[in-house]
Amino acid sequence: MCIHKASCFMFMEHKKKMQGHHAASGSLKGEEANFQRQVKKVCFFDEIGGQRNMDTEEKMDMNGCELVGKQQLLAAEEKVKMAEEETQQYKRRFEECHRQMREAEITWRHQVALAEKKAQDSSLRPQELERENSELRREN
Repeated sequence: MCIHKASCFMFMEHKKKMQGHHAASGSLKGEEANFQRQVKKVCFFDEIGGQRNMDTEEKMDMNGCELVGKQQLLAAEEKVKMAEEETQQYKRRFEECHRQMREAEITWRHQVALAEKKAQDSSLRPQELERENSELRREN
């Protein structure tokens, strides 16, 4: 089936002219065969052109899909980058909290040590005063 009817119409017009010119010569059958070959060539080229158009459209669709895929990949890579930055921020916060906790523990241990020393000094003080008091009694 011929895609371009205008081309076929032109060939039909050409055929009619040829019939008029070659009616007397008897070579109309050869020209008719030549005309039919030309029509087949035009239809063949029309089909090839249509096939190429379809191939081009398929390639464009594939390129469009690839473009969408690349855009989605870029968006996913951006999200990964943001997630990595957020993870680094949380790590820094965690390390800061851990450092503060160690400092608080050191301060607390120091305060406990001071309180224990004070308690020990307080418990030794009465014994010392008792000893001094005993020595004074002996002297008296």
